[in-house]
Amino acid sequence: DLEFKLVDGSGENVWWAVRREFAPPASWTRVRLKKRHFSFAWGPAGGGEVRRAAAVELAITARNGGRGYFEIADLRLVSRPPRSPSVEKPPVVRSSAFVPGLAPERALDGDLSTSWRSVPAASAWIALGFSEPREYGGLTIRWEEGRAPRRFFVETSDDGETWTVAREVRESNGRRSDVFLPESESRGIRIRAPDSGPAGGYGVAE
Repeated sequence: DLEFKLVDGSGENVWWAVRREFAPPASWTRVRLKKRHFSFAWGPAGGGEVRRAAAVELAITARNGGRGYFEIADLRLVSRPPRSPSVEKPPVVRSSAFVPGLAPERALDGDLSTSWRSVPAASAWIALGFSEPREYGGLTIRWEEGRAPRRFFVETSDDGETWTVAREVRESNGRRSDVFLPESESRGIRIRAPDSGPAGGYGVAE
């Protein structure tokens, strides 16, 4: 188990977020924890929310022994302002080269009869850019009939330039893809098909 603990100034009250049976990845992976992930663990306070943390403790507990090593870097506590009460701006839609008249905005117009369609190429992508970090738990893609990739990646970004693979789908059913992305947050999300597609290009209806 991987345990993240916040301790108050008395050193006696502890709040924690626990990743049970955590399997450390072989490469560097960002782990984000938010206030809602922490719960009161123990101490004389008896409960309530953490209001001021004086220390951070990270612990690894092995239930059945084991060996190896674990590296942690770039630990940060980030203050998050409340979401703006103003109406949220619609995301900006971009894509790789597309067929004239079938622009990427058509994939976000609420109309399944319209679509974005890529030009025939070895690969293609379409991306949404948000005005501020957006939390989401999944992505539903409605493909244009006969223009879905067999394999595609869902990628996320915080700056619109550097993208990280969040999910790889290897066997798309060709009509609708519901991609599970639990506890995700980013300023951008991109669908990328790496292989050559249909003769007329890939298509996303919504």
